[in-house]
This record gives sequence, C-alpha cells and structure tokens, in this order.
Amino acid sequence: GMLYGGLGNPNWLGLTVAATVPLSIRAAARWAESRYAIWPFIALACEAAGVWIARSQTAWIALAVAAAVFALHQERRAAPRAAVVVVAASVAAWLLARAPDAVEGRVWIWRAAWAAARDTPLLGAGHGAFGGAFLDAQGRLLQQLDHEAAALAFVHATTAHNDWLHAGVEGGLVAVLLLAVAMGACFWSFRRRQPALAATLVIVAVSGLGDVPLHQPGVVALLALVWAATPPLRWPPLWRRRLDAAAIACVLVTSALLLRWATRLWLGERSSTVARHQPPRQRLTTLLHAYAMAPTPAHALDLGLAHLEVRDRQAAIPLLQRARATSVVADIALGNAWLGSGKTDAAMATYRRALARQPASFRAHLNLAEALRLAAQPQAAWRHLQLARDLQPHHPKVRALASKLRASLP
Repeated sequence: GMLYGGLGNPNWLGLTVAATVPLSIRAAARWAESRYAIWPFIALACEAAGVWIARSQTAWIALAVAAAVFALHQERRAAPRAAVVVVAASVAAWLLARAPDAVEGRVWIWRAAWAAARDTPLLGAGHGAFGGAFLDAQGRLLQQLDHEAAALAFVHATTAHNDWLHAGVEGGLVAVLLLAVAMGACFWSFRRRQPALAATLVIVAVSGLGDVPLHQPGVVALLALVWAATPPLRWPPLWRRRLDAAAIACVLVTSALLLRWATRLWLGERSSTVARHQPPRQRLTTLLHAYAMAPTPAHALDLGLAHLEVRDRQAAIPLLQRARATSVVADIALGNAWLGSGKTDAAMATYRRALARQPASFRAHLNLAEALRLAAQPQAAWRHLQLARDLQPHHPKVRALASKLRASLP
C-alpha cells in the first residue's frame, strides 16, 4: 500500500499520476528560467517513477494518446507532428497487443455491463446500483454457458472497468451525454490556449475507456480544478453576480454534504478493515460500529455474516436482505439463515436467485440440494447435488449429503 502511495492498487496510482504529468510538463516549461526550475523537474521525475512502478497499461496508453493529441494541436510543421502521432499510436497498439488476458477479462465485464445498461437505457439503474444490475445481466450471459465455462467466466465486478459504461449502467444515456458534454466542452476551450489542461482531459477520458479513474478521489479533485479553470460564460453583469453567488452557495452546500458522507464512509471502511483480524465477538462489535457509520450494502453483508458466525440468525436476516442486491454471497448466506430457521421454502427461493446470477455456484447448488432433501424432493436434490459434484467432485460435504440422500430413499 505504501509503495502505491497509500492507494492500495497499482492501477489507481497509475491513473492518478498519469493525469498530473501534462501539468508538470507545463510547469517545467514555464519555470525553465526561474530559480525554482528544479522543482517541476523533480515532480516530473517522481511522476515518471510512479507511472513506471504502477505498470498500469491503461495509464500508459492514455499518455500515448494524449501525446498524439497534443502534437496535432501544435502550430508546427507537419512532419514532427506526424512522427509523434505515429510513435504514440505504435506504443498504444504495442501495449494493447502485449496484454491479451487483461483485455479479454475486460471485454467480458464490458459485455455484461453493456447488457445491464440496455436494461435501463435512459436513466440507468440508479447511483450505486451497478453491482446488482451487473450480476443480473452477467447471470443471463452465464446461463448460455456450460457449468465449467460459467464457473471460470463469473466475475464479481464492483465497477465496469470503463467510466463511460459505468455511467451508462447507473445513470443511463443522460449521464453519458452529460459527461461527454462536460469533457468535450472543456477540451474545446483548452485545446489552443492551454494544451496541458486539454491533455489532462484526454488522459482522463481515454483511461476511462479501460478503467474507472473518475472513481479515484485524486483524479476527481484534479479534474474539478481543471474544470474550474475554464473561461466563464458571458452573462449580463447583473445575472453574473447572482449566478456566481448561487453557484458558490451550491458548491459549498454540496461539498459539505458529500464531505460528511465521505468521512463516514472512510471511518466505516477503516473499522471494517480492522475487524478482519479480530475474534468473532469483538469483530461483531467493530462491524456494528462500521455499519452505524456507513450503512452500505457491503457493510451490511459483513455484519450479517458476523451475526451468522455467532448463530444470531434473526439479526442476520434483515442485514443480508439489504446486501443481497449487490452480492451473490449475501443470497447464499441469507438462504443458510432461512434454512437454519426452518423456513425451507424461503431458503430454496433464495438459493435459486443466487443460481440465476451465478449458475456455477458450488455452494448454491449444494445448499439447494440440502433444502430440497428437507422438503422431501429427492429427485431435484440429486440433480443439484450432481451439479455440485461436477464443480467440486472431492468436497467432503458432497459425500456427506449423498449419504443422507441415500439413507432417505425408501
């Protein structure tokens, strides 16, 4: 984590640092004759080291594309500009060709995210609803595969690995158009007078095709500063004063509300991380604090599982019901809670919902087989047990359940 600037993920470091490179180049060029000239070059060297350490190919490709766009908008002879464009395009193509596995994985996520976006094309599924929409769409795609292929293809993606697709899933076509207009209008105003700011926008937009830089606070803060540097609209003087005051008030109120939620979310995440290394009873207390700070589905899942661990099913059930929208694990755990409470029908319905999202879930097939055995449906139980055995043939619970089913036969 410290190696990656406290971000915990090399890609996040690469995406954040790449967006700052054009601004450092601009500062180095402006301060070349100043006595402070060394500092922009030191910053640029640190950023180059950060991009190299991160090994984020998405960031590298975005930098290459930004270099090409920057060259095209320079008022120089055509030959140097063409050379820069050719080199940048070659670098981007080489980077794409050397990472087929990463591209293949992203293509599957993009395919499922595109299917989710088409379910609610205009306004999207709602902010924060990507996880559930993605699982539902991916489940339909997995139903077309055999169990072995479905087990390998299943991905529990929390983002679309594409800012534009992610915006389409959560906000629909309206969100995508608003994002495109904001990025395009700023780029158009900067393309001649402030090429470094335009290059920053290009890096964020291009890296957003292969990852989610707009989910990183550092990138969002930098982008907000870039947007703030755009030339103001030419309103009449009286309107300008009123609009400026209204804009400042809206920004302050919105920032205060978002800061409050972001702080509570950070505190909740911190408590949840601490709880992973604690014994069950102490973990439960810590997770209760995390859920009180930020009642998100992820924290509801952690707290529900902690309640199940101490066999408090009644407390676990409402929490798992809240978490099931974005997690197959929550569905399986909720089915276990229903089954332990003697509500077999509710357990079977919950396991089937999990299988609709992940047809190759070993736990869902095995637990559904147990629920069907308790419901006196041995043939259906054998069918799901066989599917579980195909996925994990030597698991001890498969043999144990098979013995129970044989004993229950007349």
